[in-house]
Amino acid sequence: METNTFLTKSPNLEIYQTDDLRKWIGIYLHACRSRNLAGGAIEFYSKKLNTFARFCLENNVANVSQISADMIRQFLISLDENGHRPAGVHGYYRSVKTFLKWYEREIEPENWRNPINKVDAPFVPLEPLDPVSIETIKTMLETCKRGKLSDARDKASLLVLLDTGMRLAVLYYQYICISCARDYQNDNHPKIPPYIGKSVDKSRVLHTYVGKNYCPLCV
Repeated sequence: METNTFLTKSPNLEIYQTDDLRKWIGIYLHACRSRNLAGGAIEFYSKKLNTFARFCLENNVANVSQISADMIRQFLISLDENGHRPAGVHGYYRSVKTFLKWYEREIEPENWRNPINKVDAPFVPLEPLDPVSIETIKTMLETCKRGKLSDARDKASLLVLLDTGMRLAVLYYQYICISCARDYQNDNHPKIPPYIGKSVDKSRVLHTYVGKNYCPLCV
């Protein structure tokens, strides 16, 4: 990994008379050290920003004032074309954005508009998590002891999730919050989000099913 020289020494004040991109990246990393950021965070910014600087130099852009919104977009596209995953591309975007926002605050340049303000963050699709194994479910159920209402509730909750494929948020808001609202109508209780519990038919069906099969949830 390329190491920026400003990580090891203080910047010369003459740097403020130029807008050389690589030198300003060094100043930014020096500022990160002054904020006592973790070494891993500084290394992360250094790697991402030096990659961005090399891309800019390859496209005849050597100064911060020459960076355009389209240049940043081209950089993100090149990362994608070179096989970077969406989350990795987003990491480069965050690094460039943080650097340019800091540069704007540090210099307050006249007649300069920050190009990052025109560039939307790249979309990062949510990758589904691997399902929990049956063995894990059995182990969790074994921790629920008989004769205790809270354990009966936990066991019923696990079985409902396993049996119906219901999301945890739906289970929580459909039963826990609704029960609180029913039992403590004059007290503060968890609010049901607008996207859950609006369908009367859905609520009736779920309550009937759970009420017949998993009574501890309806206590």
